[in-house]
Amino acid sequence: MLSGDVHCRYIWANLEIDTIDIGMSFFERYEKVAKSIRYLKFSREMQAEYFYYGEVKDVQDFVNAKEIWIVPLDGLGCCVGATEEHYWPCGEENVYYIDPENPKRVFRGPDGEGEIDDLCLLKVLQYCDDPSSASLPTSPPTSPSEVSQ
Repeated sequence: MLSGDVHCRYIWANLEIDTIDIGMSFFERYEKVAKSIRYLKFSREMQAEYFYYGEVKDVQDFVNAKEIWIVPLDGLGCCVGATEEHYWPCGEENVYYIDPENPKRVFRGPDGEGEIDDLCLLKVLQYCDDPSSASLPTSPPTSPSEVSQ
């Protein structure tokens, strides 16, 4: 036990096969073990300035990651383009996006981003046709011209 009310906590994990879910914890907290983690999962607001321009660079510390699983707290639409805009040590095909509204829906890499983009556009078009039939997506389409098509 440490001083005060702080206790040491230990976990047992097989870093070769277990997915390490760090939730919203900062990547820098895992800097010492990042090289050992093969399967990483985290939750972030993908378009938040802090993550987009800063913290995403810390993902590079997970040099041996085989897969990275992301729960985009600001909606799936915010993932579109992430494999182009950021470096992922596992390779872009091994980045997975988990739908925060339905965790059973998972999209993989750039192809998954295309599917997400199509889903967002479809929701916008449905809403434009009949505002009472569908809710707007949690993020806008990638360009205003897509809405007018």
